[in-house]
Amino acid sequence: MIFIISHSLWILHRKEDAKGTLRELYSAMKTNFGSRIYISMFLARRILFIVLLLSIKGHVIIKLVLMVVIQSIYYIYLVRFRPFDDIKANIIEIINETSFCYFLLWLLHYNSKNVWSETTSSIMFAVILTNSLMALAVILGKS
Repeated sequence: MIFIISHSLWILHRKEDAKGTLRELYSAMKTNFGSRIYISMFLARRILFIVLLLSIKGHVIIKLVLMVVIQSIYYIYLVRFRPFDDIKANIIEIINETSFCYFLLWLLHYNSKNVWSETTSSIMFAVILTNSLMALAVILGKS
């Protein structure tokens, strides 16, 4: 959490064109402020998910709703700022985040109700395979 706060403050005090010592973190990103806060947004969202999962005991519906709200805000951010220079990277990021959200919600629901089955495992495998194939299609597609 300290990294996220200090990284965000560092971004606020930097010039738009200066990337300084964290050059590799920004090498494939646009130089506007919205794109530069991508790493902070990504880490903050993941930390919020962990805190949410560990702090609210036994209230699965509340967890699911809060996770959907957080993920929706993140999707809006991704669509609004499109942080990467390459359009394919932006599309792949949205595909991967959709799969991540699906996995997280699916696992939370089925693990909370303790009803995991072979069918559930097959569906999870199909989603992983579909995510990989979609990302591969975007990578191999025309730019």
